[in-house]
Amino acid sequence: MLRTTRTAEAMAALTAGGATAALTGPETLTVTGLPGERITALLAGLPFSELTAYRVSLEQAYLELTRDGAEYTAARVA
Repeated sequence: MLRTTRTAEAMAALTAGGATAALTGPETLTVTGLPGERITALLAGLPFSELTAYRVSLEQAYLELTRDGAEYTAARVA
């Protein structure tokens, strides 16, 4: 997650640098495809107040991997 007051300019700089950036709030971007060090280098000269790495928990990863598998399911009653 990246917080900046200049989202359009930040998105343009990040996209030009090979990242994928999406606006997720009024001053918040979600950036994928680049490490934090590269993101800060691309934002040279642009103000930003926060750069946070998002890491999936083990539980979230497990649920994502197994979401379509079900050993038992309830039968439909007519």
